[in-house]
Parts: sequence; structure tokens; C-alpha cells
Amino acid sequence: MKTIPLARALAVLAVTFALDAGLTPADALAAPAGAAEVVDDGAVKKAMEDEMARSLAQLKLGSEAPPYFLRYVVVDSDRSWVSARLGALVDEERQPSRALHIEVRVGSPDEDNTNFIGSSPGGSATVTREDDYGVLRRDLWQLTDREYKQALEAIARKKASRAVQAAEKDKVPDFSKAPVVNTVTSKATAPTAADLAKLKELTLKLSAVFREFPKVDSGRVSGGTEASRRRLLTSEKTWTDERKTRVRVDVLADTIADDGQHLSSSMAFTASDVASLPPLEKMEADVRALAKNLTAQRTAPQVEAGVASVVFEGQAAGQIARLLLAAPLSGQPIPRAPGERMATDGSSSFADKLGLVVAPKWLGVVDDPTALGPNKRVLGGGYDTDDEGVPSERVTLIDKGVVKTLLMSRAPRKEIPKSNGHGRGAANIRAAAANLFVTATGGLGQKELLAAATRSAGPKGAVYIVRQLSESSGIGRGQTIQARVAVRYKDGKEEPVRGLSLEGFAPKKLKKDLVAAGRELFVVEEYSQSIVTPALLFEDVDVGRPNDKNRTPPLYPSPLAAGAAR
Repeated sequence: MKTIPLARALAVLAVTFALDAGLTPADALAAPAGAAEVVDDGAVKKAMEDEMARSLAQLKLGSEAPPYFLRYVVVDSDRSWVSARLGALVDEERQPSRALHIEVRVGSPDEDNTNFIGSSPGGSATVTREDDYGVLRRDLWQLTDREYKQALEAIARKKASRAVQAAEKDKVPDFSKAPVVNTVTSKATAPTAADLAKLKELTLKLSAVFREFPKVDSGRVSGGTEASRRRLLTSEKTWTDERKTRVRVDVLADTIADDGQHLSSSMAFTASDVASLPPLEKMEADVRALAKNLTAQRTAPQVEAGVASVVFEGQAAGQIARLLLAAPLSGQPIPRAPGERMATDGSSSFADKLGLVVAPKWLGVVDDPTALGPNKRVLGGGYDTDDEGVPSERVTLIDKGVVKTLLMSRAPRKEIPKSNGHGRGAANIRAAAANLFVTATGGLGQKELLAAATRSAGPKGAVYIVRQLSESSGIGRGQTIQARVAVRYKDGKEEPVRGLSLEGFAPKKLKKDLVAAGRELFVVEEYSQSIVTPALLFEDVDVGRPNDKNRTPPLYPSPLAAGAAR
């Protein structure tokens, strides 16, 4: 049997892949054959450019129109994480990956396959992590072909729907123009072996804090780093190459009250690198306070239904700002439904409030993807160009309580025809906040804010301080949200409570019931967004208790409890 040298075998394999993708054998042989052994950083960009050019020139189905716009995005992520319970290691792993996102638009910017219920202009796939020119071109080819076919189906449904409905007045295009840019930026600080060792030590020590609290049924801590690189190419010749790193330590604890009510609490420490995390002593103190509060909630009284004044501070301040400000300030058009335009819910969007007062005159809101947070902190929601390759912009959204504009992607509105660099997402883009700053002229110190809350509640009213909302909190007309961590403030003291539900929260509550704000700024980072906000005081809040069914508590105590192991 005749053997083939390894180098020649790899070359033959590369040629086979090239023929599958429509390349010439010369193209394949020019690319590195042993991709696992050779790192060619330029191969990724060249593969993206060459396959996009081929798709624009050759991709066509019969008499159907070819794509008029393509967007290729390659995202490399290198994640490392460690998790622990009670000071003992549970899991430790590293996971490098590469994802491919493709957007295909057919038709024209005036009307294409997007902005229609059930349509999607793009798709994603996990692809090889090696810088293999031939394999990457094949992956681009396969995903482009699939998304083009789906785009043709979507625009056909859209046109059929338009054929049976009345012509729109002042029709808005589906896609706006954007400047062509070419940028390469790096804000990455790749973690070293020493950084990962320090993060592991932090995770173990923080989880060990829960040994002091046997009535907390489960206390888990995970620490992770992520180094990401996003390369984006459009058929308009925009090219961006952006790198950044993030570090996050998550703490999650839960327990069950004596009556079976499930109680939980969480917190997160975030930074751009391990060295920028808070000191260990500060983190341990925060975890200890979380566990102490959760233990106290086990025997705390249930909330009585009524009307109260509520101060949102810490994590809850950022969460309520996201619900009432970040989400409603998105200018993303609502997709049309077959036969008619979908109705909008004015209670959950400021899209129809441009130029109108929606909040107190002392309130302002700005989104700036390039800004730093308090104490020059690097914010996780930041970027130089958005996920459509549009340069980021500082946008004043609310000034003196008046809506000035909205967060925009390249999906235009009648009132705002262009993007302001806030297109977020992978394959399916939405206009969303990046680094949202909530400001309050004349903000109060904590004692002053609590005094204001007491006056607002009146002699018979209750005052609650909410420090964390449930992750499942939603928003809408009359939406009820659940408080995860809350205390009642009475006679200058804090009393733990449990089961606090806050009813009737919608963006219109900002104008109606937001009466004051604090002075200290809190930073909350979740869902690729950073919210910087002071504490917010709402009056006339309907409060009650959840209707969830309670669990059966454990039949005997934790073995960590005093005397339980004997």
C-alpha cells in the first residue's frame, strides 16, 4: 500500500474543501494547510473578504434578486471559569470558541426581508477555532446560502401580506444608510496564569463565607474571565476589529423559610480585569451581608398589602432604571404583522413621546458607549462601533424630563431616520442601551432620601428599601415585579421583610410617582449593558405578597448547623 506524505494529504484535503466552497485549488494551496499548527491572523479577514465578494457576484436563485447587503461577523471568545461551594472547588474549565453571524438582506433598503413578524435577517453557527482559510470560507458559504434562501421566503411573505392591505402613508424604509468605517481597537487585558490563580482563590474564599451561615441552604460562587474579539465586515466595505476583556464574580444563595417560601439573593462583582476587582475584604463583607440578610428573611414577617413609598437602591436601582428607561427608550420598530401593522403599547415605550414630558424636570438620561463610569471605571457595555459596524454616539435621551430622541439601530423610524450607533445583538440586531447614565439634579444624601420617603408615606404609610429585584421581573401595563432583597424602614431602623410585590410599574410611573433621587451612584452590569444611576424614590406604590405556592422545607437541619452532625 502506497503511503501519502502528511503535508501532501493535508494539501489534498484543503483542495477538497476549496472545491466544496467554489475556490480554486491554487487558492486552497496558498492557505495554511496545517491550521492546527499554523496561526495566520490575516486568514480570517481574507476569508471573509473573498467569500463575501464571491457571494455578491454569484449568489442568485433563478429570477430572484441577489442580496443587496451582507454582514459577516466572526466572534472569538476565550472563557475561563471556576465555581465553588463552602470553600470547596466544584468546577473549573476553559472554553475557547468561535461563532459566525451572518446577515442577508434582499430587496432594497426601502423594502426588504426584515421588519416583518417571524422574519429574521440573519443566522449564527459555531465554527472552527483555527485560522483555516479554506474551512472558514466553506462555513461562510454554507451559512450565507442558508440565510439567503430564508430571506427570499421572508420577503415573499411580506409582499403577499402587503398585497391585501391598504397602502401606508409616509412609509418608512427598512434600512438606513451608515458611514463606511475601518477601525481596529483593543481594550483587552488578557488574563495571565497568575490572574486565573488569584480569581480561583477569590472564588474559594468567598464561597467559604457561607460556612458561617448554616441556615442558608445553598451558597454558590463562580468566577470567570472572558477575552473576546469581534471582526465585522459588510458589503459596504465597513471593517471593524474590536477586542475587550471582562471579569465577573457571581454569588447566588437561596434558602427556604419555615413556611416553605423560597428565598434567594445574588450579587455580582465585575471589572475589566482581575486586578480591578474590589479588595477581597470588601467582597467578603458584601457576601457576608447578603447571607446575613437571607438568614434574617427566613423568620421575617410577610408584607401586608397596601400603599407605600419605595426607595430602589444598589442593584435594584439599576434594574428599575433598565425596566423603566433603557427598554422604553429603544427606537426599534415593532415588526409588522400579516395584513396589518402591529399595535403598539404606549405604556411600555417612549416611541410616541418624543418632545413630551415623561419624568420629573430634574431627571436626565444619557447613553454613551465610550464613557467611563464613576472613578474612571471601565464599563462592560461599552464599545467603539456597534454590532452593525456603526460608530457609537453619545446620545441625550431625556433632558429635564423631556424625551429628546431614542436609541437607534439601522432600522429607521419616521422621526429618526438614521442609526446613532446602538444596534446590539449577534445575527438579529435591536436598538438597545450600552452605558446608560441616569442623572438627578439636586440629588439627596441617603438620610435625606429616607426622610423624604417617610414624609411621602405619611404617618400611617410604609417605607420600603428595595436592594434587588427578581431576575424574572418584566414590564408592561400594570406589571407586578418581585423584590428579592428588601427591608422596611421604620423609626430610623431597617427591618427585614419577605414576599414584597410591587404592582403597577410601567414607564408612565416615572412622571406620576417618581419624587426624588439619591446622590450616590450605583453601577449595575447585566445583559451586556451598564446602568449608572442614583437611588430612586417612588411614592404611592401598591404593594402585596406573591401568590407562588410554597415548597416543603427540609425535614431536618443542615449538617453544618450546630449539633446537627451528631
